[in-house]
Formats: sequence, C-alpha cells, structure tokens
Amino acid sequence: MKNKIILATMLPTFCFGSNFVTIIDGADKTYLPDQFTQVIEYTEWVDKGAKTCSFDKETSDYYFGVPFEQTENCSQEQERTKTTTNTYKGGKEEVIVEKETKTLNTTSKNNVLGSHLERSCLNILNNGYSSGNGTYHIKPNTESVETYCDMNTDGGGWTMVASNSVASSIIAKGTSRNSANYRLDRSSGSLGIADPNSDYIIGYYINDMDWTHARITMFGFNDHLGSYSFPSNLGRYMDIKWTTEGNTPTDRFNNITPVASVSTISSNNFSFHTLAKYFVLDAVYKDNSYNANSNQSTVGGAGVANANGDPSNGTYFGHGTEETSTGGEGAYIAGGSSMESYGYVTWIR
Repeated sequence: MKNKIILATMLPTFCFGSNFVTIIDGADKTYLPDQFTQVIEYTEWVDKGAKTCSFDKETSDYYFGVPFEQTENCSQEQERTKTTTNTYKGGKEEVIVEKETKTLNTTSKNNVLGSHLERSCLNILNNGYSSGNGTYHIKPNTESVETYCDMNTDGGGWTMVASNSVASSIIAKGTSRNSANYRLDRSSGSLGIADPNSDYIIGYYINDMDWTHARITMFGFNDHLGSYSFPSNLGRYMDIKWTTEGNTPTDRFNNITPVASVSTISSNNFSFHTLAKYFVLDAVYKDNSYNANSNQSTVGGAGVANANGDPSNGTYFGHGTEETSTGGEGAYIAGGSSMESYGYVTWIR
C-alpha cells in the first residue's frame, strides 16, 4: 500500500525551455517556473537483512526442563521507498525516488525452559544444578534419557537404573523377564516410568556412564499389599551400597562383591540371610542361562549364594514369594523365609 501526500505550490514566473525531468535517488533537480502539484507516495516498511537478537539469560544457564523468564532484545533494520512526483502546468513532470531506513527495536519477555544436560545425577549435584530429589534428564553420551535422582541419601547424586514396584505392571512377571530385554543395558533403550514408585529400566545409556558404587533400596518389606512410597514412607526397609570395581561398564556388571564389603546406609527391622553372600548390580545380566526360577529372577541388583553371581544358584536378596502374580521383588530375612516387598530400586553413583 502506498501513502500519498498532495501539495500545490506557486513558483516565481521565470521562463525556461525545458521539459519534465526524472530524478532518482537524490540526483540534481531541475525545477520548472510554473505552478505544480506535488504527490508523495511511500511503500510499506519492509525488513532489510536479518534480525539480530540478544538475551539476558541463556537456556544453557538452566538445567533441562527448568522454567525461567527470558528477556529478548531484538533489532531489525527496515526500509521503504519515497516517491515524489511534481506535475507542472502543461503536463511537465518531475519524479524523485528516495530510500528511507530506520531501526525497529523490540523487547519481549518469554517463559522458556532450560537446556543444559549432565552425564549423571552425581554430575548434576556436583555442578550446582540439583533441585532435590526428582526426575531429571541426563545425557551420558549423544542421547539423553529421563531418570530419577536421589539427591539426599548418603550424600546424594544417585542415578536410578532400575525400579520394580508391585504398583506397576510394566516389567514382566516371573520367568518372563529372564531375557536380555530386562538387563539394565537393554538394547531397546529405557523401559517404564522414571519413578522409584513404578517400573523402570534405564537401558543401553548405562554403557556410557561412569560409576564407582551400586545401591539397592528395598521398601514395604513383608507388606506388598500395603501403601508405601519412596522416599517418605518406606515402612520396613533396607538400604545398602557397595563399591563396584572395574574400568568399563562391562567390568562393573561382572563385578561380584562379598557381603562383608556391603554396607548398610539405613534400615528398619531387617538383616541379611546368611546365604546372601555375594552382591551383583544386574542379576539378569549374571543369569548365564536365563534359567532363574520365577522368584529368583530379579531386575537390578541382588544378593546371591554362589560366588559366580548367578541368581539361578540361589537368590536371597531380591527373591520374592509371589513374583508370578505381583511381579515384585523381596528377600530372605536372617534365619527365616522369603518375603515380598512393595518396592525395589537399584542405583549407581
């Protein structure tokens, strides 16, 4: 759309013998000594070049998914064409074409989400991005995965790698989970919901993670039909940890730790059965023939009887009583029988 301005002007009466003159981009003008009508037309303002913007805060300053307000200041060069047409008595015409420019500055405030990612929950904690216990995305290598971080227990920084809850049915029951699909490094990626009160397996992302410790939290012990939740309502529980040696994830998966090297973080009315002699991070991984019985089959860490770490030779921590129906885990108590638990969580740090 063009805007027009019309002006009528009386000039002194001098005589010149010229016809109309077209002037473009500010060239020398020749005026005719006669009355004329002036029309000024403008084109719409159009953007010239790319917009440049700056921000008061970057998304990389905040952890992935954390909301914050970001102020955006932008500058955009614009231009338009001004055309002046002087029409003189007798039909003579003068046209002047000029370019006009201006800078359009804008400021806006936007609600955006952080984009920064760390490799593990311990990195999140150590680098100041922790907002307490909860769900976080981590990026062990080129891909990110959602998991749960325990930022409080035993100094915090624990990454959840498996969880099995009787309140969820995502993980298969009984011997149906005696397969590579229920190993912590399962090739099809993470499974389930990143919540210690649900079913979850982290998947192959663990192969690009570093850790020196493993941990198991078993809660709601001997009352799997009750109502419990991590971390505030554990009921009867056991929380243990041990050091995992090795330079690679494969070394750490194959690591077998004697019970004497397993330490209790905290517990409530629970002690190990004497046959829970060795602890492993991934019982399905250590089940060499995938032949553990329905109650021996344990997703995540376990305490077993045999020095080779195979749960099919006897599982005493991670051994449930009704795993074909509830799909949960459990343990043998000292000097007693096996009992089911409500929740069973495996962590690394």
